[in-house]
Amino acid sequence: MSKKVIVASIILALILAAGFGIYYLLGYSQKTTIQEIEIKESKEPLAKLVYVGTNETLSEALYHLDLQDGKLDEPHIVHRILEYSPDGMIYKQSLLFISLNGKIKREEIFIKNFQGNTSITLSKNGRYALVHDYIQEEDAGIEKNKYYDIEGKLLWDAGGGDIMSPDGEYLIGGIPGFEHLIVSQKRTYTLYNSRGKIIKQINIELGKETYGETVVAFSQNSKYCLIIYAIGGVTSEENRLILFDDSGKVLFDKHIKGFEINNYNMAVLNDGKVILDAMIEKPKRIKITKILSNNGEDIYVEKGTRSISVSPNNKYILIEKKHSVSVMSLPDIREIYNISIIGLTDKGGQLGVLEISNNGNIYYSKDKENILGSDKYYIQEYFVHYGSNKRKFFERREKEYSGMNIHNNYLFISLDFPKPGEQSYKGKEIFIFKLE
Repeated sequence: MSKKVIVASIILALILAAGFGIYYLLGYSQKTTIQEIEIKESKEPLAKLVYVGTNETLSEALYHLDLQDGKLDEPHIVHRILEYSPDGMIYKQSLLFISLNGKIKREEIFIKNFQGNTSITLSKNGRYALVHDYIQEEDAGIEKNKYYDIEGKLLWDAGGGDIMSPDGEYLIGGIPGFEHLIVSQKRTYTLYNSRGKIIKQINIELGKETYGETVVAFSQNSKYCLIIYAIGGVTSEENRLILFDDSGKVLFDKHIKGFEINNYNMAVLNDGKVILDAMIEKPKRIKITKILSNNGEDIYVEKGTRSISVSPNNKYILIEKKHSVSVMSLPDIREIYNISIIGLTDKGGQLGVLEISNNGNIYYSKDKENILGSDKYYIQEYFVHYGSNKRKFFERREKEYSGMNIHNNYLFISLDFPKPGEQSYKGKEIFIFKLE
């Protein structure tokens, strides 16, 4: 049996059967057309391409993926980017609220203020939309938030929720933006429910005026929330960590000194454990992975690590080290298997993004240098490693930027690319793979 995939550009220059699926070597055309590509079923579809989209947001791609069989399985909020300003900023964007029968129940259009900015974020489950408006005045900026549910109902206006939980039922307010100078000795963070009701206010006494950066992270099940306040700035070696649950109860509030936390590579697990990626400066500079219990106690420390990744179902954690990659089970933090980096790269190329799926398979990318005549370029290859085996399921010619992440049982690869002969950003492609 075969499935049809709608492709919104001429991007597929070569299609090769690869045993368990297919992979693509991408080429580009200056014209955009609609093509229909049939993807053959395979015996072991560990990563099966189900959708390709061009210049779409993630919510647009998920909506079109759901619509491929001619009907929707669930209602959708679709975020669309309609127009860019000459400086490359988003100028005009909209939200579409689409019912289960496919009808647009409501459309909201947002146009960038000349002296401000508008950002739109959707909850991970796609059921809520947060619109954040920032307007720069003479002395300070004015911030306003609007919060919509999947029916298009405006739940609250002028609200203070800055960051929402994965399920959209909770929001945190009081997060400082780009300006990190705290001019008072106290900062207040507020936990709201989706209707704007205040659940809890958390006060942080700083003791003195200081610079600081705030990072907020929710667990995947939205039951726990962690606030990290870096005292002294982004590269601070003194941090304050506050973990609380969805009732607002503070589970721990502690200072950690002696290492710099990587705020972009950390996680809160569904049982409240906290995984930190950090850098120790003394006696020598080295990265570590530290896991705290939900009462703030150290329960695991590993030195010499590079990055971490947690499966969406919180059953596995992947820890990348200098020469190997470890996969550990949760919640017992027990190593299941260990793979050498050489085993992943075949002694050739540079290891890229690493992600782990709900069944413990490792998905990763590798940059490989190629020379064609006088032209030197890179091919980025994508592999899945399962048990003691690995297979390539996708490849493309190097472009400006790529990203890869796993959400539930889907893997998303996002590629930004320029037109031939041009260096500026000209578009984006999204590839969605179903993970078996």
